[in-house]
Amino acid sequence: MSNHYATSVEQGGYLYGWHGRQEQGCELRCVELRTGKVRWRKSGLKAGSVTLAGHELLVLTEQGLLIRAPATPDGFEPTAEVQPVGFGVRAFPALADGLYFARSKDRIVCLDLATAR
Repeated sequence: MSNHYATSVEQGGYLYGWHGRQEQGCELRCVELRTGKVRWRKSGLKAGSVTLAGHELLVLTEQGLLIRAPATPDGFEPTAEVQPVGFGVRAFPALADGLYFARSKDRIVCLDLATAR
């Protein structure tokens, strides 16, 4: 796993994060820590950040797309997608008490994820 600027997250012995450089193309991956085996990869999302919320991944792309998916090595299966901010997301989001804060270059939002089921 070669991270450019976004830090990966660990859940249950698996690492979830972006592999590759943003300007050269990267992909979201799940890597088994014990073996280094890539369990799944998802290309086409460009780049972004990954936040772990319990057993879920919150993937915020540079294009401002927020994707919610289970943190599982069995595959990347999104359960929800929303476009809370526009293009130009480079700031890391924050999560506190179910509130998710995201910022693009000209907008900041707060989403209540505790009620968004």
